[in-house]
Amino acid sequence: MSDTEKQSVLARITSSARSARKAKAVTLQKALRLTIAKIADALMDLPMAVLSVSTQDIVGEEVEASLNDDQLQMIFDGPKGCVGAVLVEPVVVGALIQQQTLGSVNEGPDPERAMTRTDAAICAPLMDTLFERLVPILDEPDDAALIDGFQFGAKAQDARTLALDLDANAYIAIRITLDIARGARQGDITLILPTLEARAEQPDEELSDLEAGAPKQGIEITKLVRGLNAELQMVLCQLNVPLSTLNALDVGETLELTFRPHTPGTAPATFYASLLLGLIALCTGLFWTRQEIRLLKDNEADTAGPPGGQNVTATGPANA
Repeated sequence: MSDTEKQSVLARITSSARSARKAKAVTLQKALRLTIAKIADALMDLPMAVLSVSTQDIVGEEVEASLNDDQLQMIFDGPKGCVGAVLVEPVVVGALIQQQTLGSVNEGPDPERAMTRTDAAICAPLMDTLFERLVPILDEPDDAALIDGFQFGAKAQDARTLALDLDANAYIAIRITLDIARGARQGDITLILPTLEARAEQPDEELSDLEAGAPKQGIEITKLVRGLNAELQMVLCQLNVPLSTLNALDVGETLELTFRPHTPGTAPATFYASLLLGLIALCTGLFWTRQEIRLLKDNEADTAGPPGGQNVTATGPANA
């Protein structure tokens, strides 16, 4: 066999292997087909299939023309300050609401109405999970970078307001046509995301803040926050009662509450840095019992405290 024939055989083998690898690769379109069906079933027990996926490049000036006030328009915050959007047709929104409230989806049509923040709150978990699940299964790094880091921010008021938020030079619109509840409905969800090239042209907001002296500003904001009046809320007791027990209660019956020493986990938030030191004590009167808290000054932190009192620390984010 001549050298030319050997090279020809090797080229065919390499080409065949490359084609097989490309066929197995998980592209963005393939990932959307696999992921949407799984998360709709897991989150809502709703049969949902992707009929088609198409993409379109949009320059910044044409963004508003691609928006429609009849659709649910949601703003999605992306990495390094970039902003994207998700548009959901009313027929899809109606299907998600019916599945959540009635447990089934009818063929419609639904009465025309304006989209609300409640609609956005119902659709947002589905989209957040979609962005989260897509990234690990994508084989192309550019596809993963395009999707990675986006999460629900807010419902857009209208198309004009949304267009003002979408300030990148170029976007890609990913239109996903869905079959819902085995043919009961069909509708579109559109992802509008800034292209990787447009993101590279935008300044990094976090870096800009640091260059503008953000640490000094952070210290001034911390002093301002510490000087504000604040309402302190604490969970003093948690009680799990079966619904049947609550339904059986008559007027005048009581439930026994057990107060235990508080731990940082009883505060209804996630905390990182100590802001204030306080004291909790159990105050008992002739006909009443209550717990009170008194905030301590810095010079009282090591010495103050009534007998039987319990020191607690009011905490908050370090960059508050």
